[in-house]
Amino acid sequence: MSIGFRRLIPATEDILSSVSRKSSSTLSASNSSHAIPTESPNTPSTIADPAQLDQTLILSDGRSLGFAEYGSPQGKPLLYFHGLPACRYEIDFQELGLRHGARIFALDRPGMGLSTFQPNRSLLDWPADVKEFTRQLGLDEYRVFGGSGGGPYSLVCAKALPKESLKGVGVLAGLAPLEAGTQGMSLRTRVLWNLGRWLSGLGRLYSDRVIVPATQHPDPAVLEALLAKTVKSHFNKTDSSIFDDEKILKHAAKVVRESFRQGSQGYVQECRILTKPWGFDLREIDFPGARLWCGDADRNTPVQMARWMANRIEGSVLTEWKGYSHFTFTDDHTEQVVRGMLET
Repeated sequence: MSIGFRRLIPATEDILSSVSRKSSSTLSASNSSHAIPTESPNTPSTIADPAQLDQTLILSDGRSLGFAEYGSPQGKPLLYFHGLPACRYEIDFQELGLRHGARIFALDRPGMGLSTFQPNRSLLDWPADVKEFTRQLGLDEYRVFGGSGGGPYSLVCAKALPKESLKGVGVLAGLAPLEAGTQGMSLRTRVLWNLGRWLSGLGRLYSDRVIVPATQHPDPAVLEALLAKTVKSHFNKTDSSIFDDEKILKHAAKVVRESFRQGSQGYVQECRILTKPWGFDLREIDFPGARLWCGDADRNTPVQMARWMANRIEGSVLTEWKGYSHFTFTDDHTEQVVRGMLET
């Protein structure tokens, strides 16, 4: 598989809508020295069974929770929370899971992918779904990490889930509470997040008129063209050039299409949740060793946000990748994150 199929295609939120406490440590990192081939051999051992990618379980309130499973069935359980808009397809963890002995679950959030919409939900509702998911699958111990808009969902688990089960918490290029400020964000990203916060009706109107018809069009090329046009119009040359790779563009379109499978309500609700107060203070998190990773050239979830969060989460560790943005993470970076999570 190409690099784009394993790397996080995180800030699709900006495509369409959009240290540590003094005792904590901040690390700087460039590309890992471990060389990973950008093409994976087409062997059954490195390709996930399609049946594993479209699973659901029924929660106690009758809702469905969609998920994909990657890696080794006997590996350490690791739960991944996707960005926005995105879904369980966001990263193909199959090869990494096999290589590092990880059983990786990617969960759809309510209203996206295969997960039932949950009216009036808040960020604080998520840990209950995670707790029930892990109980039904018989996971006595597990780790969680979230990418981009999924970062807050990882942190709320650190706040609410028991440490005897939750063994590791990670945030990859994660969004901070907007009280952290928007320093380092591009102007367009700041405008879009404020629209999501105060004028979510406009976001719903745009989504219903432009995004949803493209995602539900029978010809995938329609959505691919919309994504390509938006990227070229609004991203800098470095980030937009990533999507010149046809495989990456097609994968991004697949992710967004599945995210809007049920229409726009899940996406619009998510924007509202992430731009309102989260319902808890990061200083309340009692989980030493939480890990954060961010590129210092990120203009979607800028490194200033990561530093702000790390300063408030006691005992956290922040790794800054010099020269990398929200879109330019490599296979090496993804492997570093997975390996780091399994070490917690």
